[in-house]
Amino acid sequence: MKLQFEHLREGFHFLRRRFSRNGHRRYAGSPKEIIRQTVQDNFDGHIFAAGQGNHRMFYIRDIGLAAPGLLYMGMREELEQCMRTALRIWEDEGRVTTSINHKLKAVDVFEYGADSLSLLLRTLRLLGSNDLVHQYEHFLNKCIRHYGSTVFDPEMSLVRDDRPFSTTKDNTIRPSPLYANLNMLLLQHEIWRLRDVGHRLEDPLKEYDTMGAVMERFWMYDKGSFRDALGHEYVAADQIFAPFLRVFHDEPKISGMLDVIIKEGLADPLPLKYTQAPKPGTENKLLSMMAPNYQGNTIWTMLGVAFLWVLHEREDARTEEYLRRYERIIARDGNCIEIYNPDLSMYRAPAYVYDEGMTWFAPLYRVLDERGR
Repeated sequence: MKLQFEHLREGFHFLRRRFSRNGHRRYAGSPKEIIRQTVQDNFDGHIFAAGQGNHRMFYIRDIGLAAPGLLYMGMREELEQCMRTALRIWEDEGRVTTSINHKLKAVDVFEYGADSLSLLLRTLRLLGSNDLVHQYEHFLNKCIRHYGSTVFDPEMSLVRDDRPFSTTKDNTIRPSPLYANLNMLLLQHEIWRLRDVGHRLEDPLKEYDTMGAVMERFWMYDKGSFRDALGHEYVAADQIFAPFLRVFHDEPKISGMLDVIIKEGLADPLPLKYTQAPKPGTENKLLSMMAPNYQGNTIWTMLGVAFLWVLHEREDARTEEYLRRYERIIARDGNCIEIYNPDLSMYRAPAYVYDEGMTWFAPLYRVLDERGR
């Protein structure tokens, strides 16, 4: 974990919020109206912030996952302006980073992001921003080559397992995590899709059977589920991004995977917990002292929104029950909260308190709207 001055600045910001006596902002209206107000407030005219408290800065992960919802909400112009701003900053920096802080400085939190480039290309494709792709084609190819030499292990045809990368669980130690490998597949898919419309993007992984390697090393046939990382045998909820990002299309396996997530208790009392219980030995010791169980069996709404999106798209009969739970919690708190404890209290730790106003709720707006809420 590489700590820089900007990370320390953000850490002090976290501590100030942790010991502030001010509660989170409460929005009025229905859950759908609360989501819309939250997302609108997170755009400052130049860039989207991930949240309104701890994460008042741009994260490509958060905005990339939110992009389908932002477009459904009619925020195409805002999202395109956001990506123009980010690409300009990144090109000046010479690299794509996980984040851009409130001073418009590009930073990685805390390592090179295994999902940053893939979610950037996905967002540009969803926007239909051919002019932006063309304008930054040379820079994007430079970033693709860097990804190929930095992240990819040609012997395994997978993400390297000998160094850390920023992923959904930055507080844990995971060798070649599934989420990173799903984004490797996503990067290839997005390169191909953009090439199909005339963009000259390179594919350094084209000679490798990446999907075959992922299935061979990650799919647990005895459990009907993906493993969390190489060497891990337990079920974890961030496998929901396989269908959410549309890099995995085996319908029987997706159906079984959703059943496993629910049977493991990861969707109760609210979707989704990362794991059924904390996994000792996998947590970063320093971060776990400051924020115990931050990414253990706590409930992450980022995962829950993706889960509901997948259930809704599959017209799964269980969608309504889990959607009602989210409507109740949004109405209770008057906000889009980052993380809950298993008892549905909002997460607090010695050096961290839950964030609020999360942009990643945007896809839930579509689910609510299409179900007549």
